[in-house]
Amino acid sequence: MKLFIAAILLILLLSPSVAFAEWQTLNGVSYEFTQMRNLYRFRGTFSTSSNPNCLLHIFYDFDHLINFITHADSIISLDQGRDSYEVCYVYRKLLFMSRFTYRKTLIQQEQRIVFEMVSHEQGFFSFPKVLSSRGYYEIKPHSQGYTIVYFEEAQIGSKLPSGVVSMAKNEAVKFLEELKKCVERKCH
Repeated sequence: MKLFIAAILLILLLSPSVAFAEWQTLNGVSYEFTQMRNLYRFRGTFSTSSNPNCLLHIFYDFDHLINFITHADSIISLDQGRDSYEVCYVYRKLLFMSRFTYRKTLIQQEQRIVFEMVSHEQGFFSFPKVLSSRGYYEIKPHSQGYTIVYFEEAQIGSKLPSGVVSMAKNEAVKFLEELKKCVERKCH
């Protein structure tokens, strides 16, 4: 059995399509970005002593999205339910246009907001198609307050060029930093 596990680990380590990430810390946020073939994952955390009800409100409420989703050209509220709603994010850069619709769901008892892409449209000139995207915001208590966990994974139609991966990683870290700043401003 140990030989089997060692063989699998060796295959994973030597495979050029698998990237392992180490946790990094920058401006008070810790994060890791990983890639396995065409599956990309970002996990980030930061600590706060803010009230968890305020945090849930910030992470879930549509009106607060513009405070930390700074890279979208427009954000549109669509179908609103009691504990879930759909939101559309539109991105435009030169000939590139992309529109993502996500369903956000509040799970109060778990102090978690989950989101999942329900549709994706691309303009004429675009990068490989996003096949799926999902993730969550979670509030975890610890001895001196709370740890905020943000997780997102996306499966892309084909492997992205390394320059695009680097840009996506930078945008994810910037998003997490903006989220932390928003929490500090709104939930002090």
